Amino acid sequence: MPPLPPPRPTPLSDAPKVLFGGMAIVQCAALGYLAQSYVFPIAMAVLVFIGMSELIQFSPSDRAKKHIITMLFSVFVAKYELVSAGLIPSFPSMPLAPLNHITVQALLAFQTALFFIRPFPSAPYLPLTGILALTITANRSAVYLTWWGSRSSTPSVLTNEHFIYRLLAMFFTVLLVFYLNATVRRALVQHSRRGRFIILSVLTLLTCVLASIGSEMAAQLDQNANKWAEWWSRKSGGDHVSAGFSSNPWFESIRHWQQTDQDAVALRIYAASPPGYLRGRTFTEVSLKKHCGWGGSSLPGKTTTPVIASEFKNLPSPEPNEKLFPLRADATSQTTWDAMTVYPVQHLEDELFSPLEAAVIAARLDSVQTDSSGVVTSNQKPASYRYFIPPVPLHETLTSETRQLYLNLPNDVDARIPNIARQALGDEKTARGKMRAVERYFHTNYRYELSVTYAKMPEGVDVITYFLTEKTPAHCEYFATGAAIFLRLSGVPCRYVNGFVAEEKNVSGGYWLARNRHAHAWVEAYDDETQTWVTVEATPPSGVPTAQPVSFGKLRAWWDSFKFFLTRLWNTLRNLDFKATLSLLASGLATLLPLPVVIGLFCATLAFLFFRKMRKNRRGLP
Repeated sequence: MPPLPPPRPTPLSDAPKVLFGGMAIVQCAALGYLAQSYVFPIAMAVLVFIGMSELIQFSPSDRAKKHIITMLFSVFVAKYELVSAGLIPSFPSMPLAPLNHITVQALLAFQTALFFIRPFPSAPYLPLTGILALTITANRSAVYLTWWGSRSSTPSVLTNEHFIYRLLAMFFTVLLVFYLNATVRRALVQHSRRGRFIILSVLTLLTCVLASIGSEMAAQLDQNANKWAEWWSRKSGGDHVSAGFSSNPWFESIRHWQQTDQDAVALRIYAASPPGYLRGRTFTEVSLKKHCGWGGSSLPGKTTTPVIASEFKNLPSPEPNEKLFPLRADATSQTTWDAMTVYPVQHLEDELFSPLEAAVIAARLDSVQTDSSGVVTSNQKPASYRYFIPPVPLHETLTSETRQLYLNLPNDVDARIPNIARQALGDEKTARGKMRAVERYFHTNYRYELSVTYAKMPEGVDVITYFLTEKTPAHCEYFATGAAIFLRLSGVPCRYVNGFVAEEKNVSGGYWLARNRHAHAWVEAYDDETQTWVTVEATPPSGVPTAQPVSFGKLRAWWDSFKFFLTRLWNTLRNLDFKATLSLLASGLATLLPLPVVIGLFCATLAFLFFRKMRKNRRGLP
């Protein structure tokens, strides 16, 4: 009877393999957190665990390994081409996507494939792929520059959170040191113990220094992105506009957001009723030069400091570390409130998107800034913020200076436009009547079209004059500008506003969504009789963002609610709010009922395969 083969090593006994697996999982965490895209990182992390447990192993020849690597990277090259061609969605969370994102995915897939090869190729140079992946993942500060005419239409700078990235980078460095120690030790056998100690110490110190330099370079890249964007814009012949969703006043900026990855979620909102119009920024000065646009924010506001909750009547208690900021002088006199909680997915400059009637904001901030139009901004980036809204709009009295600001028009308004405005308003005398007349005029006589071009526009004519006189198809920015000009010509103070219209509900998660395609521009006009501001929607109904059916709607809604659940869970843990964490876990499990079932079945399958493998190892079976 032939002797039994020697017992195989138990799973997870190979130190370099385990350490390299830890580094791969750190990369997955960095990619998922910074890119806000979880499917691929989670899938790679699960495959790494399976490969480390040696449940599935292959012993390919050297030639087969080359073919596998070639095929693997060919798949991601093909994916890049498909994304570039617009055949599959891009990655809005990473500004250098798709190239950056797909490169990191390819490097992670390559590292993951190594865990299924027997024997594991534990070479000292393997972590270079991980270092490269982490470096590319951190390089998230970039600028989208597109041009319309000679203007830079939508630069947008997205920043990463330095603390989380540096924490992951430090953990990666620690694992890297142990990995090098485990793999280089065999090559140093001929040296004395003292020599090995000196060489390993030097390598460890060098690794830490290089990691610190790389982390600092990533931080400097992030902090100076706006300066480099301005330099690049000047070099490219465009005019620099400050970065952000709505601080860019030139036309085509809203259209760009509507067309860039239309289904990407920008805001998630908890509210009892549809949030509707959420303001990002307001503008007061319209330019009727060839390319047109809006500039000049409302009158300078002030920095609002927090007040204690007892100053408000019947206001819900703030959450831990949350502060209350009044947005209106008479906010403390209100007795009933409606609440709205906003979770921004994309921090687009410093706007805290708000409803027109908001009177109080609650957030984990030191201070907020408000201008005369009530727009709320902050230099900090809160994970969420709550608005409290009185059921009846609060009164506001306009000063003569503010009224004049909202009535100003450029001196070069075409002589035909006042005649068109009089025709549109008819015999209306009240401000509210004029608002409704302007809406009816544009809805009846004009047609909405998103992909509008004015290639045949005569020389010397600005696009707004051409739009109003020729009644050409246009999108919301043109309708809002035309309505503002008509109202100001008739003596009604008004301002140009852009932001989102949130009407879509995620039934699975019980919250409302504002996607990129829900970006919009509209007008807010002042009613002297009621002393309140009123939303004026001049865009035809076909151009006003609404909830639209999407393919695999229920499945996508469940997946979005699952991602949102993970984000909120992380935020509560980061704030050390353990009571909220337990409450969120309970509500999340109740809402995402299929999730525990799927995870349980998956874990049970892995456990079955693992113990089956262990039993075979004990028996010495292949």
